[in-house]
Amino acid sequence: MNFEFTVSGDEGVLKMEGAVGIEHAEELRKVLIESIERSGSLVLDIEQVDEVDLSALQLLCSAQRSCVRSKKKLTVRGAGSQVFQKAVQSAGCCCDRGCALNEGNGCFWTVGERGDEQGDHDG
Repeated sequence: MNFEFTVSGDEGVLKMEGAVGIEHAEELRKVLIESIERSGSLVLDIEQVDEVDLSALQLLCSAQRSCVRSKKKLTVRGAGSQVFQKAVQSAGCCCDRGCALNEGNGCFWTVGERGDEQGDHDG
């Protein structure tokens, strides 16, 4: 698993590559927290992720919820990939609408919301 975080103005991009799993959960949690703190708008680029497990999905959900609470924008690039969609479906995370916290803000678990440039999640 490789993480690369870059900032340009108010926008941060966190690029992830390789397998994102339980063995990287603590590192991913720290990187997500730092990325959210350092950005007004955050892009999670998961296009080069080739494996995702439930722990990573939980951390991405938590990051999205943190952005909503902090009134920050979150965009996920690559959520439409086969790898990500398969992980979401296998974990049972697909739903027809996002959770109550995200009402009106989109959710990358929502069926039909996932795509190549997944969901602007404005707070």
